[in-house]
Amino acid sequence: MPGLQPRREVLRLGAPMLFFKVLVVLGLIPWTLAGIYLFARFQKLFGPDRGQPSETPGARSFGMTHVFAVWVGGMALGIYFAFFVG
Repeated sequence: MPGLQPRREVLRLGAPMLFFKVLVVLGLIPWTLAGIYLFARFQKLFGPDRGQPSETPGARSFGMTHVFAVWVGGMALGIYFAFFVG
């Protein structure tokens, strides 16, 4: 039956690359959950710290921006390798 044959793209990738892509997609799941966790606890994680009264808003925003940039970069690399390499 023509509908049950595997697509040529899957056959062309080969087993090692397909395994790598599956691992990347499975890695994107906890990475996304980590992003949701960071967003849900934003104020607690990135809000003012009572133990550091001299901390400026600029220092807080620098740390927050760094965490956000690392998360977005990891997500972009994962999506790139999962869907555009191969």
